[in-house]
Amino acid sequence: MVFYLSWFTLTFLLLALTRNVSRINLIIVFILLTLVYGGRNLIGVDDLTYISSFNNANSGGLVYGMERSFIVISKFLGDMGLNFRALFFFYALVSFTFMYLSYKELCQNKYEWIVAILGFIVFAFVPTITLMRQFAAAAILTYAFLFILKKKNILALIFIAFASVFHLGSVICFMFLPFFLIRIKVRTKIILPIICLAIGYFGIFNNLLNLIDSYIPNKYIGYLNSSTVPQIGLLHLILITIYILQFLLPILYKTKKQISDTTDFLERAQMLYFSVYFITLSSGWTSRMSIYFILFVPFIFKTFITRFKLEKDKQMLYLICYGAYFLLFIYQIIVNNNFNILL
Repeated sequence: MVFYLSWFTLTFLLLALTRNVSRINLIIVFILLTLVYGGRNLIGVDDLTYISSFNNANSGGLVYGMERSFIVISKFLGDMGLNFRALFFFYALVSFTFMYLSYKELCQNKYEWIVAILGFIVFAFVPTITLMRQFAAAAILTYAFLFILKKKNILALIFIAFASVFHLGSVICFMFLPFFLIRIKVRTKIILPIICLAIGYFGIFNNLLNLIDSYIPNKYIGYLNSSTVPQIGLLHLILITIYILQFLLPILYKTKKQISDTTDFLERAQMLYFSVYFITLSSGWTSRMSIYFILFVPFIFKTFITRFKLEKDKQMLYLICYGAYFLLFIYQIIVNNNFNILL
């Protein structure tokens, strides 16, 4: 517990104790993230699978369910005399390099950097730490979607394809591209996640998946057959509440404020995260598909705060946000067993 609180506090201080954003401090923050991810202890079935696959790739054994890139990387590191730890660090390096490149485009000042990085530690740290192939893909996808914001759609397609090299499931994100291109009204951003919640909570989507399982490649059948009891944790209740409030507040107070293209882009990505997360709520391992959009989750607080006009109000909300992050992080350390075995 002391280690994680120290890490969290150090990250906050590195970002907060400078007048403007310090590039050196940012690099230190991302190095720390890489070290924590890459140096973790074995905390689940996924890590054991990675180690087994790494060893099999270097011994000539069968590697099942991994991308060709994983095998090539494993063999390359093995030929250099390195063990599976190097593999963990390699994937962590890829992930946080693209996360840095993405967040650099989305964070305009140090307050937004603090909200984004601490938000990642609170909301995305545990869900992604053992899914290193998918997390690497998610970081690349975040960077890919940003090209749509810049009107460079071809580059977006190229980087989505590149993400699929690290995690084949990323190809499904080609289907989500229209949500960033078509006109989407505010009510759609509110209603779509709620509809998906109903579909997922009552198991409708899971039943539909089971109807088409004969068309799914064998290695993915296990994902479809692992139905679960739908549960929404405290963190997601907080997130979806703030997400919906950011749209309702201007309606309730009858205020009209033109949102920027960046804010609209982030709201679309958040809508997709909640929609995918909720619709797969009863679908077991399929729910991991929402990980592709998880790096947009911390920006819910950025888009919420942009709804306020007065700078004084914004500063107060940032301070409240920092305090809430700290309390939520302590809560996670207490209730989540993974924190006891990560290091």
